[in-house]
Amino acid sequence: MLGIDLSPIQPEYVPPNCRFEIDDADDEWIYSHPFDYVHGRYVCGFLTDPARFLARAFAAIRPGGHIEVMETLMVMQAVDDSLRDHPLDRWAHLVRDGLARIGRDPLRLVHLKRWMADAGFVNITEKKLAVPVNPWARGREQKIRGALMMTNLLEVCQSITLNVLTKVWGWSSEEVEVFLVDVRAGLKDRNIHAYVPV
Repeated sequence: MLGIDLSPIQPEYVPPNCRFEIDDADDEWIYSHPFDYVHGRYVCGFLTDPARFLARAFAAIRPGGHIEVMETLMVMQAVDDSLRDHPLDRWAHLVRDGLARIGRDPLRLVHLKRWMADAGFVNITEKKLAVPVNPWARGREQKIRGALMMTNLLEVCQSITLNVLTKVWGWSSEEVEVFLVDVRAGLKDRNIHAYVPV
């Protein structure tokens, strides 16, 4: 099993059949063997050309293999007015619009299914979900999804925000960190009835 990432952020303890390499999925794929399974999570929105990534994945997968891609549009919506004029709404816009300015528009991910078909994949299944950003929603399953999304967003908010706000919008690192205090608080606030399309 091989995992790749741009940064050396992998866990210290991994199964013995797993290894990680520092690599960029945007670059040419030069792996020495084909794959049975390719998984991408929150990757395509950060790539310069997601359709090319999927074509490369198709070429690298053995006949009968599978690809699984899980993405979010980086859109935050609410079932009420709780998100209006909130730092979470501003955060989503700043990151999404900043990525678009450098040619990495997460909103284009609505085309993933078509891009997969264009690459040659068949039997494509697309599942769309509205996932709460924290456990505010009713029902056990939604609360679990919300808790997992909140944990995920809390873990990645600094890494996905810092570069965009400093390099695209000209913020200082200190300004970003102060802003993220309010973002993190909003992510934990169950009075914010927000969700993200996945």
